[in-house]
Amino acid sequence: MLISREHELQDALFLAQQSSNAKKDFLSRMSHEIRTPMNIIVGMTTIAGANLEDKDRVKDCLSKIAFSSKHLLSLINDILDMSKIEEGKLTANKEPFELPQMFETLVPAIYSQAAAKGSAFECKFNSMVSDTVIGDSLRINQILLNLLSNAVKFTPAGGTIRLSVSQAPVKNGKTRLTFKVETAVLA
Repeated sequence: MLISREHELQDALFLAQQSSNAKKDFLSRMSHEIRTPMNIIVGMTTIAGANLEDKDRVKDCLSKIAFSSKHLLSLINDILDMSKIEEGKLTANKEPFELPQMFETLVPAIYSQAAAKGSAFECKFNSMVSDTVIGDSLRINQILLNLLSNAVKFTPAGGTIRLSVSQAPVKNGKTRLTFKVETAVLA
């Protein structure tokens, strides 16, 4: 009886430690993810402030700030809704969004990160059928930002980071997007 109780306590301790480690890992990832939209917001605010006489430039910066702010809000909501994540009940949104608008923010952010490190960034669109798609734009953006930020981080200076996006033809009212992140290092 005593041995059985001891095993139950060890199991409970193990589960508590696993839960604690999962929370630490989640918070660590979220802090990394929060930095990217915050850097975009700060950078675009600085650019807009330096170009107040150029209304088109300010308008473009404000658009990118708005998009990054929405992304940041989504991340914060995920953190605050940790119970759903722990229970595996986090779901993807299925809403129409404009691909070009998502890339208007994503591409400059990664381009500037790569340039600051002395690397090149290329983005190529293949077989694009429609600008408007249905999916979870914030999650897609989040995934691409993570992949591309890591590609920049782990590609040595002088290397190239490539993002290619292709879209399968529409079949039964549905299409499939394929995102490919590659790195190349000069020999």
